Amino acid sequence: MDIFEAIRDGHALTCEGLAAFCAYVDLEVGDHTISSLLVKELVNVGGENTLAGLDHVRCRIGVYAFQLDGSVIYVGECGTKSRGGDQDLKKRIGQHLAESSGGTLRKNWFKANGCNLQEYKAEIAQCRLWIASFHRGEDTQKIARLEHLLIGILGPKYCDTRTVERNRRVQTT
Repeated sequence: MDIFEAIRDGHALTCEGLAAFCAYVDLEVGDHTISSLLVKELVNVGGENTLAGLDHVRCRIGVYAFQLDGSVIYVGECGTKSRGGDQDLKKRIGQHLAESSGGTLRKNWFKANGCNLQEYKAEIAQCRLWIASFHRGEDTQKIARLEHLLIGILGPKYCDTRTVERNRRVQTT
């Protein structure tokens, strides 16, 4: 799949499509770079979440996307900004699912739908999570470009509006 096919089919991410986006920003994709799982394997609507399904991205940085009903609703990154120094993809993704800390996805979902944690967890549990993960030491500018590319093309509902609009303006100039 090339980048144009990935853009055309981008709203329904696939392993091949995410790999094409990585290649477009010159990130090398290996055997363990792209992964996908159902969020319901991580979220317990009535109790404690289990993040064991994210053990494969511990100590790795990269980009992740939550997809609901065929549309990407959120794209985030870990490793290109200072978020406490030792953060990895497992911790960062876990923040979006945690009852105590939350993350941008939950904050923006609450703004749009009201502050009901059980409803949030129930909806997020329906998502597929796509992850492009890399070893620490990978070029963080390329990872940031991948996040911006995905946000600009996919226009995720729960990403900050300013970020989505800024990325759209950059792509059209």
